[in-house]
Amino acid sequence: MIPIDKIDKILKTAKRFQPQYISHYATIAQDTHSVMIMLRSGKAFARMYWYGDDNETVYLDYLSVNEGVRKQGIGTRLQFLREIIGIGLGFKYARLQVNKNSWMHDWYVRRRYEYLKDHEEYPDFVWMIKKLQ
Repeated sequence: MIPIDKIDKILKTAKRFQPQYISHYATIAQDTHSVMIMLRSGKAFARMYWYGDDNETVYLDYLSVNEGVRKQGIGTRLQFLREIIGIGLGFKYARLQVNKNSWMHDWYVRRRYEYLKDHEEYPDFVWMIKKLQ
């Protein structure tokens, strides 16, 4: 079950983000849960998900910022919010996949994500991981 009340509380503690972002909670499958965070303007969004049988790792995907509003720190704030929610839910690690030849790979490296392993299906992609604090 998604701890909606807990997520709402976490987002409320990050008050500087509260008026700018909306969130949506969903159960993807019986034991897979998801939170989507979106800029109210619709120009940026990010998703995180986790599996009910893994209480250590939150997975991050779909970080997207419209080209017209890039380089304003919006992606960084979305990334920060995902990590804050992960910490608040008690996860120890954040994990994501990214194209190893893209600028996004370097962007995540600057945010202290480290190489974990090659992607099983896509040769240009790698899994990266960060210990949440």
